[in-house]
Amino acid sequence: TTVDTSGESYYGSTSLFLMSPQEKDTIAVPLPQEGPVLDVAWMPDASKPPMFAVVAGKMPSMASLHNGNDGKATFLFGNAHRNTIAWAPHGRFVCLAGFGNLAGGMTFWDRNKCKQIPPANPVTASCTVGFGWSPDSRLFVVSTTSPRMNVD
Repeated sequence: TTVDTSGESYYGSTSLFLMSPQEKDTIAVPLPQEGPVLDVAWMPDASKPPMFAVVAGKMPSMASLHNGNDGKATFLFGNAHRNTIAWAPHGRFVCLAGFGNLAGGMTFWDRNKCKQIPPANPVTASCTVGFGWSPDSRLFVVSTTSPRMNVD
């Protein structure tokens, strides 16, 4: 974290770095949109070249797919209200969602085709507190707790 003299953020700026225990150099990952890094997650398929997804920027944030060797963006998922990345166990599918303080919108993507599944049909699961993929990467589960907060 650095000191912000522009007055845009009380906490300064955020960055994302790619590091390797075997290498001396640290790579600053170029992000397609400025702002806070909200989530980052590695694609779990070790048989493919390393890739990771990032959600960054002020809302609506930008989600992007990056090469795990040099940090360069290879695909942009576009802007939406999201802050969560959930890779399917086999690494082909990824869910980009807006959980926590966001409305619960979810989009599912096929990494091989770089296309949304199903196209243009976002799913909403408001007040999500838990989520995850099935071991065979075919199903996605979300859970909610109600009421979330009682105020007297």
